[in-house]
Amino acid sequence: MKTLKINCNFFCSLMLLLFISSCEKDDNSMSSTEEYLSTQIPNDITELFITTGSANADTVWIFEQGGPANELDTNSLDYLPNHNDYLNVYVHQVLTYNNALYNKNLTVEQAELESDVNSEILDRVIRYYKDQGKTVIVIGHSYGASVVTKYLTDKGSDLADKYVIMGSRLDAPQDFYKGLINSQYYYFPDFVTSTLHPTIQPKDHQENIELLLAGVVLKPRYTEELDDVDLTKLIYVFANDDDAVGRLSSSEKAFLASKNVRIVEIESGGHGAMFDAPNNQIIYDLMIQ
Repeated sequence: MKTLKINCNFFCSLMLLLFISSCEKDDNSMSSTEEYLSTQIPNDITELFITTGSANADTVWIFEQGGPANELDTNSLDYLPNHNDYLNVYVHQVLTYNNALYNKNLTVEQAELESDVNSEILDRVIRYYKDQGKTVIVIGHSYGASVVTKYLTDKGSDLADKYVIMGSRLDAPQDFYKGLINSQYYYFPDFVTSTLHPTIQPKDHQENIELLLAGVVLKPRYTEELDDVDLTKLIYVFANDDDAVGRLSSSEKAFLASKNVRIVEIESGGHGAMFDAPNNQIIYDLMIQ
């Protein structure tokens, strides 16, 4: 297992949000004004993504964005070198595809069902391109990185050719993920200790729904869930000064090493350090090896 340590002079102050966690509320009897129906996946797989870049490329980059959010961001892969030489696929998540979820008072169990739908959407999009004989690399950042992590527990790693997980956690601290259903933002001012944010808190129901979905995907102990999964195709990227999700613990790093994961450990740059040079070049070089 090869660990790359990088010194980065660029500090990215990307948002602290969207990685804040979920707790099991005593009252899970919340009900919406309409009957809850899980997000339905269309038969036409092309409705599940938007593409940029080279339509005829042999290699496809499938991106899971940060968030959760209500619409797709279709320029996140622009930070990678030579991105226009590849087909860039921005895959929908449940909230970007089904905005009606914002009108619900989702229970924890319903949010977990939606998280399962995220895995199924990603699986179908990967299969769509593998069936065309494409090389497929799945990339996730922040919340999207957790979506990819959960996908690996749900579906395994066999289908795609490589996976890149950036700015996430394997075993999020308990108070961090429990903050979510209580609609509370936590962050890591010392990069280690999860702390209730003194000024940033959700301002409306939409943000509460986003926090809930972020929380349920952070809740699993992935060092246990992924124990039987082959992770040799995985590139795992994290910054030691990430105040949004905290730095990886020694046990998380040891788990990755035991699974022969290629690790990119960035010394400084924050939650979005992987978007800056020279880190983006190092990640790209690992992707094309």
